[in-house]
Amino acid sequence: MGQLDKSFAVMQFEQDIAVEVASIFSEDTSELLAELRQYVSRNNTIEVRELLHKLKGSVSYIGVEEDFRCVENAHAKIKHSGVDKASKELAILEKRMMHLIGVLNHELLQFNEQDEIELPENSFLLDV
Repeated sequence: MGQLDKSFAVMQFEQDIAVEVASIFSEDTSELLAELRQYVSRNNTIEVRELLHKLKGSVSYIGVEEDFRCVENAHAKIKHSGVDKASKELAILEKRMMHLIGVLNHELLQFNEQDEIELPENSFLLDV
């Protein structure tokens, strides 16, 4: 299953649980990025740091080390210099998270087509 297998290799989950975790991660991270954009536009360092802290936990759970380091870099830059000095780190972070969400969604759709896993009724993948 490609990238999804690599992402969950450390967790040794059953594939159906891995699919559910990836689905939740994708949905939650999309919402978190939308919130993050709002707080960055308001230059709200405290809220941005809190959201990045949440994101660090989620990304560490998925197990993609490069993306975790990216979140850590953005968090550290904001902690030491503020939101207004972290535009480069935030842009890289957003790009990496959107890429990860895209990879996970692609793998989830392929996995669903191959193995005919039934998605939950409220799954965002049903809209695709």
